[in-house]
Amino acid sequence: MNPPVEMRTPGGVVKKLQRRRTEALKTFGNNLRATRKASQLTQEQLASAMELSVAYVSLLERGGRNPPLTTVLHLASVLNVPPRALIEGA
Repeated sequence: MNPPVEMRTPGGVVKKLQRRRTEALKTFGNNLRATRKASQLTQEQLASAMELSVAYVSLLERGGRNPPLTTVLHLASVLNVPPRALIEGA
């Protein structure tokens, strides 16, 4: 069976990759928020421990930013979870 026409065009491939990226960032954000709340930390407390702005933490939790690997590893360390707990399903 042939893929839908939109997926066979270069523009369709780009749209598919953009959707996957958006979904992955939202999954990461949801995992980050759930883990932070399970650790009984506010965004302000997490931001302070990470030396980040509260606005950046908020953007991460909403899937609005793609953090570098070093930030993901530092978040996992501060939250005392393995990194996969933040990215699993992404």
